[in-house]
Amino acid sequence: MHRLWLLAVPALVLAACGGAASSDDTARSDPAEQSVVEDQAAQPDAPAQAADTPAATANAEPGTYDPDAIDQRGLLFWDSLTGEGFLTAPDSLLEALDTLATSGHPGADKYLVDLANVPTPYALRIIEHLRVRFDRPDAMTLSDFPELAVLPEGDTQTPRYLEFKRTLFGSIDPTFGIFLSERFPHTLDAREVRYGGVGVDVIPPLEFPGYVSADEASAWLNADDEVVGVSIEGDVRAFPLRILGWHEMLNDTVGGVPISLAYCTLCGSAIVYDGRLDGALYRFGTSGLLYRSNKLMYDRTTRTLWNQFTGQPAWGSLVDQGLRLTAIPSTYTTWGEWVAANPNTTVLDVNTGFPFDYSPGAAYASYNSSPDLIFQVPVTDDRLAQKDEVFVVTEGEALIAFPVTALAQASLVNETLADRPIVAIATPDGMGGRAFERGAREFVAADLAAGVVTDADGVDWTIEETGLRSPGGEILPRVNGSNAFWFAVANLVPDARLYEP
Repeated sequence: MHRLWLLAVPALVLAACGGAASSDDTARSDPAEQSVVEDQAAQPDAPAQAADTPAATANAEPGTYDPDAIDQRGLLFWDSLTGEGFLTAPDSLLEALDTLATSGHPGADKYLVDLANVPTPYALRIIEHLRVRFDRPDAMTLSDFPELAVLPEGDTQTPRYLEFKRTLFGSIDPTFGIFLSERFPHTLDAREVRYGGVGVDVIPPLEFPGYVSADEASAWLNADDEVVGVSIEGDVRAFPLRILGWHEMLNDTVGGVPISLAYCTLCGSAIVYDGRLDGALYRFGTSGLLYRSNKLMYDRTTRTLWNQFTGQPAWGSLVDQGLRLTAIPSTYTTWGEWVAANPNTTVLDVNTGFPFDYSPGAAYASYNSSPDLIFQVPVTDDRLAQKDEVFVVTEGEALIAFPVTALAQASLVNETLADRPIVAIATPDGMGGRAFERGAREFVAADLAAGVVTDADGVDWTIEETGLRSPGGEILPRVNGSNAFWFAVANLVPDARLYEP
């Protein structure tokens, strides 16, 4: 069987990074990590040609063609989409594809999108059909057809489509076929799962990496470099985004707590999760799959896919068990601001053992400077631009998003989230925020440079990473919060509130 030679890693994601992500380095394992499930149930092969296969229904009469009545796996004539050599589709299957693309049936688009999203021999032909259909002769990729991100009325994720999706994606990486098995429950719509351009953990997670002192890090970190900072049980760490951008996932233990830092570069969201949940310990990797331009991570114990933004299982054996990872408060700010507030911090070592360019802007500079998305999403909320940054505060299912520019202008905002009074306070550089419980208090002023906020009784509270501290030693605990692009909130948490001054 011929194989498709991928001339370059087909990841638009990696194109935004400026290079491919791969390494022969072996990750260090966590002694506490549970063993990965190795049960890979045999999946049926694509069917032989039969009466309900694409080739048999090519050139069907208009109005008689139903793509879900046909086993579209018949289009998948290859064993694998990796390796050497080009694939050329037989004429009979090209005719079948043309019938699918011109049928006008609402159920056709999900197959076309998948076959163009994945590097198949049909991709360019599908784009040609879409150029004609949408009268966009200069269109080059699926991103040029945002209409396709909106699921059409009258269509569903049928059992036959689920089989097709699993088989197609499994031909890129066999583990995709395990992730997307129709045997498992899923909370997301399979039609919106996209191939991100890389296989499982091809963007390599950092496993228990090394750290250096603030003085050592200042030799290569600039004051305006972006970092995500965290403080757990007195263990203070800073994670430069110029390093995380090449890895997107970090597994470690901080302050005695097993954590996974999941960074979705496409939606600008870096969230630190506690790996302990319901008596189990989970460590995470990068699946290579996306949902609404958000990273789908997977746990190495059950190979369940998880929503990076909400911390909930999305596809696999852990779905429908009421699970949600606990997010640990973190701070998105500059290195200069972080080290000034936390001089005892340690910093993720730039010497990771991987051959990446960790210089400022090397990863995702073009993507972050553009207003456009690589992968289109169905929901557009015009109250903000899609990639406007927001400071997101969560409490269970509840979420409120503060535009970072509005929060910086106000310095602090008193709010209530899920009946819990909170105060959101801007970072001194205006890049992010911190949120705290406030009880019945109202805060009325802030001196961000001094790290102090004042309540309505005139009491000054010191801003610390784990809470607000009064002169008498009272602590108002930190509340989870992190940054994200606005489109992620609008598409992943439909009931979210937007703070509008």
